[in-house]
Formats: sequence, structure tokens, C-alpha cells
Amino acid sequence: MARIAHRDRPCPRFAATEALKRLMGRWKVPILLTLADGPMRYAALHRALVPITHKMLAQQLAALEADDLIERRELVADPPKVVEYRLGPEGERARVLLAELQRWGAAQANEAWAPRN
Repeated sequence: MARIAHRDRPCPRFAATEALKRLMGRWKVPILLTLADGPMRYAALHRALVPITHKMLAQQLAALEADDLIERRELVADPPKVVEYRLGPEGERARVLLAELQRWGAAQANEAWAPRN
């Protein structure tokens, strides 16, 4: 059995960094926060996230689905195909963290724009 070098073992202090890597990108957190309000069809999600392009939305949705942060469901309907997205198991687990991150970010923005004495 090959021995694993110390440098190849992940440092437990990097767990948060690894989790944040799954959320990196301009649109992933806004998508997750939007879906935290409930399931949405693709077109409604696109309208809620203007100015995101269709290409970028499709890429980000695929990445989030691959990480189990969201779930994609095709609804039974006549053409055109109707697709609905909702938070997946990992997205549900991240919901509280994302809401707190949103509050913290808003407070930081308010502080940055507050008048200075």
C-alpha cells in the first residue's frame, strides 16, 4: 500500500475554503438565494436574475446541480419542455449560512456607504 505524503492530506482548517469553492462565481449565490424562496421554472429564474445571460444561467445551474446544491425537475407538459429548479439537499443545508452571508454583506455595504464624520 502506498504511503500518502503529509502534504497530500487535506488540512481540516480548509474545510470552509473547500465549501466556499462550490459557491464561487458571480451568480451561484444569487441563484441559491432566489431558489431559497421556493421552486422556480427556468424562465422565471432568468427574469429574477437579470442581467444574467441564458448561457451563464445554464452553466451555473448545471454546476449547482452537479454539487447537489439544486435539483432539476422536468415537468410533464406539452412542448415546450418545462423545467423547474429547487434547492437540493446541500442547498437546503446551506440556506441558513447563505441568508446570514447575505445579511453580513448588506451590513458591509451599508457601512461602506455610511457618511463619515
